[in-house]
Amino acid sequence: TTDARDDAAAQKLAKDVYAKIQGGLSFAQAAAQFSEDPTSKTKGGLVEAYAPGVFSDAFDKTVLSLKNGQISQPVKTQYGYHIIEAETQANQIPSFEAEKPRLIAEVEKNKVASVYSDTVNSLNETIVGNDSLDAVVQQVKGTKIESLNGVTLATQNPYLSDPNVKIKLFNDDVKNGDRNASSNIQLANGDTVWVKVRDYHAAGVKPLAQAMNEVKAKVIDEKARKAAQAKIAT
Repeated sequence: TTDARDDAAAQKLAKDVYAKIQGGLSFAQAAAQFSEDPTSKTKGGLVEAYAPGVFSDAFDKTVLSLKNGQISQPVKTQYGYHIIEAETQANQIPSFEAEKPRLIAEVEKNKVASVYSDTVNSLNETIVGNDSLDAVVQQVKGTKIESLNGVTLATQNPYLSDPNVKIKLFNDDVKNGDRNASSNIQLANGDTVWVKVRDYHAAGVKPLAQAMNEVKAKVIDEKARKAAQAKIAT
């Protein structure tokens, strides 16, 4: 207790309050009228900061012995006398019927992921083992092999522009002569591809004559385009 009453008086008050609760007074009403804790008395007696060891062993043992909604007789601690009501949060366990659609979708998703993973692993063994991309077309419907010439780091392509693909195409192994089919490459969008470099040319400066011919061809094409536009305009 926080006032000047002695232990006997405090114990009598606690017993009287307990009797009132047994007689029909709600725990929250009793806390509001008789509790000397200014924080919990306005919250129906709720002690939000309670943790084992804060009050006393007797207090903790009483809390553990109570079932949900059960109210204890007065318990003495160094702070005075306490009447405790156990209030546990009921776990909201959804019914099986409510969870069934989600569970089915999750199982199906896991099945698809498992089949996909098994397929990729199987293709890896075949492609790398035979150094050929043909296995992809033979084993997976709807797939195809695409061939591109003149691929560089600047090439814009839905697949070849992916950073993971570029690493496979332009690594030191390829530069040093490795022309074997790659293992599977996971793209940023989740797709899986395999690549095979058939020929590799190191970057370099074109001969002046070749560069001049290409520039001339482009200039001629541009002049022809402008001439055609002028003719159409007239």
